[in-house]
Amino acid sequence: MAENTNPKAIEFYKKHKFNEQEIHLFLKYLI
Repeated sequence: MAENTNPKAIEFYKKHKFNEQEIHLFLKYLI
């Protein structure tokens, strides 16, 4: 993941443990 990723997004990601494909979809959704 990019270093400039939103800390809240990282916390959310860690809680939910998405797979890589889901991470990409989630990051697209944030933009």
